[in-house]
Amino acid sequence: MYSKALDKVIWFIRQLLIFLLGASVVIVSFQIIFRYLFNRPLNWSEQTARCIFIWMTMLSVPCIFRAKGMIIFDLLVNAMPEKVRYVLALLVDCIVMFFAVCFFWFSTQLCINTGARVMAGVEIPQNLIYISMPIAMFLLALVILEQMMDTCKKLKNGGQSK
Repeated sequence: MYSKALDKVIWFIRQLLIFLLGASVVIVSFQIIFRYLFNRPLNWSEQTARCIFIWMTMLSVPCIFRAKGMIIFDLLVNAMPEKVRYVLALLVDCIVMFFAVCFFWFSTQLCINTGARVMAGVEIPQNLIYISMPIAMFLLALVILEQMMDTCKKLKNGGQSK
């Protein structure tokens, strides 16, 4: 049930990422057209594209971890016995979870501390951009928790996930 709910959340995030990428392409294209064809650059487009890029970068982290799309060097890990691999996977997941929790905490503090500041050009609060970090780290913690539970099941069942 937890995995199915997380599947839906990750699916939604992927759809949002597709939309944000399309919006970014359109905004940057308009900026190029207005700057070079009409000689009247848009004053909001650069900041908006930057904000979208930050959101896309942060929201892609849990999706990449869920798809196990991180770059890893697993030659040594694959040579280890199965139980050692699972223990090592749990250790790595614990380290990533610790990082996600710390990142969540400090990025939440950043959002609180920048609440009154407004971004020039687009006139929106800075914490609207910074809130992407705690959201992404919360989702990453959910993904890592799922991976840890799966690894524990495999460790308990001798390699097969049920």
